[in-house]
Amino acid sequence: MIASLAPSSHTPAGSTPIVRSSSSITWRELEPRSAASVWVVSQSWADEHPALVGRIVRGLLDGYAYVYTAAGRRAWVVAARRSVFRSDPTLAPRIYAFYRSLRFWPLRDRPVTRAEHQRAVRFWLDAHELARPVPFARVWAPRWWRGAARRT
Repeated sequence: MIASLAPSSHTPAGSTPIVRSSSSITWRELEPRSAASVWVVSQSWADEHPALVGRIVRGLLDGYAYVYTAAGRRAWVVAARRSVFRSDPTLAPRIYAFYRSLRFWPLRDRPVTRAEHQRAVRFWLDAHELARPVPFARVWAPRWWRGAARRT
């Protein structure tokens, strides 16, 4: 079982959009929504521990939902300034705003769609960062997401 938990983006906040033929192209148009963080357990372990898997994933999703709130933003910025942006704490609010604009953190009611997944797989295959296609159902578990959305 593979549970992908956060869409990817590698462009820093405040970066200039690419301009071609007088039209702006956003980073999202170049790199589609795809997993940046992946939690992996064997299928047999997931089958043996469904309650624990559900609890972990629900906890992560609760945390992601929290980060979209004003209090969550403050907590994220404080933690980021103390850790990864220690050398330049002024970057933390800009990076947060960039991530939020991309809906970087997944929400129960906005799972990755099959079309988004297929676009991401094509992108990463073309970039030679993925060796072979990965089935949508194996990565995103749409039945679980639909159930999680009903529980919120």
